[in-house]
Amino acid sequence: MPRLAHATLQRLAEYGSFFLHDPDVLGEDPDDSTALAASRKTMIAATTHRAYLQTTQRAVSVHITLEVWDTEPAAATDWDERHEVTLTCPTGRLLIENTGDGPIPLDPHGQRELTLPPGTTRINLRAYARGNDTRAEVERITMQHSTASFDEFRAHLRTLDGRERYLLQAWPAELY
Repeated sequence: MPRLAHATLQRLAEYGSFFLHDPDVLGEDPDDSTALAASRKTMIAATTHRAYLQTTQRAVSVHITLEVWDTEPAAATDWDERHEVTLTCPTGRLLIENTGDGPIPLDPHGQRELTLPPGTTRINLRAYARGNDTRAEVERITMQHSTASFDEFRAHLRTLDGRERYLLQAWPAELY
């Protein structure tokens, strides 16, 4: 079961969430608001064509690793949370978007999508999380340094960049 592709990124979560979808599936899904609300409780939730990943905060960047496998990968260890969803990717491509900022480049050359195994149109997406205490640390820094200059305050927050981490694993789902 080889890993076919992966990307690692560190980004600020605009509006506290990211979403993953096939780049050719545009427009809103009638279930988007329901899935987004559900992701706030379970970290990740999906509609037919879109998965929402909810972070615990939006003040510092989070670290995300996205992997594509040809079959279900072994369960990862040393993570605090684990949830799975299934979504449809009609063209066999997957991208991740920052809710308020559009598609996120996955490499220095500007590649914005990962290719799924040939013939794959439905995927399982497993999400793991750790460092979810970052929000409490952001609040602590905010209280302790509320009178600091903006630059000093941001420098304290930057020490938390990448502490909140997510591992997203995608592999072909069984067809109905």
